[in-house]
Amino acid sequence: MVLLENFHVFNCRSERLSAFKIPIVRNRLLIGGLIAAQGVHVVSMHVPFMQKVLGVAPVTMEQWFSFCALASLLLLAMELYKLWQRRQQSG
Repeated sequence: MVLLENFHVFNCRSERLSAFKIPIVRNRLLIGGLIAAQGVHVVSMHVPFMQKVLGVAPVTMEQWFSFCALASLLLLAMELYKLWQRRQQSG
């Protein structure tokens, strides 16, 4: 879920503009927060105490790639929705 939200945050920067049209470096605080959140998530999966508290386990690199691919589907879906919205408003 953390990874999914980290992908979705790029869509949330604008309701109409494509996430790819807005420069990433425009909001450095957002990037810092995203890196920090994902960092805490990854670290908590590798610290034995936190594994027990949160009930999590480390994931393999193959699983990370799968999760990133799934999370990127949300980015794609929102981009298609924004495109559809722009076409509806202009035509």
